[in-house]
Amino acid sequence: MKRFGWMSAVVIGLALATTACGGGGKADGAKDAADAEGKAIDRLKASVKGLDDEVNGLFKPIDDLEAALNGIAELPAKLKASAGVELDAKAFASIGKGVLEGKLDLAPLKLDAKAEAKAEVEAIFKNLESALKGLKETDVKVKAIGDKFASALVEIPKLGAEATASASVDMANPFAGAEVQAQAKADLEEIKKIVDEFPKMVDGWKEKVTGLPDRATKAMEKVTTTFK
Repeated sequence: MKRFGWMSAVVIGLALATTACGGGGKADGAKDAADAEGKAIDRLKASVKGLDDEVNGLFKPIDDLEAALNGIAELPAKLKASAGVELDAKAFASIGKGVLEGKLDLAPLKLDAKAEAKAEVEAIFKNLESALKGLKETDVKVKAIGDKFASALVEIPKLGAEATASASVDMANPFAGAEVQAQAKADLEEIKKIVDEFPKMVDGWKEKVTGLPDRATKAMEKVTTTFK
């Protein structure tokens, strides 16, 4: 029996080690479950970026409108030079008025025999139509983003706490390796910075969108003036 004594000791030692690591296993399991949906820090950063992109997207209809109006202004000369098509000024203006009233009708231009020219005119006025639709939704979207700011001020700290807990597991794991621990340390610093600065970011976004409804109204007035 003596010759098997050392084997028994090893088996018992391994069993004890496994039991002792039970708490760590649970923590790792919780971390793995959270990371199954993506690393917590990545979800934190994605949430902040998503809001920033949404705020910037609110200004897209105004930019699109400017581009459409510039394209419409240049279109008569462009079609005359490229396709020999002369657009009737009064009929051309009537297309813009129609778009303002919610109806895109190219019939007054009589371009059925000029398919390429008709397609180009239709494309630019559809851009105008799309921009106008976006502008009309400005008030609703500004209110909606305001509600999202309020929710995010609650949710971002929670997500930050989750990300901190996840990175802290890596920091505390003696078997994680120097590279993993160094990344965890960097993550902890980044998480703290994001969470600490987020309220200021929200204040900046609020200030940015405050004047947007007025800008949208002025943009609509510009279109009306253009197609008098």
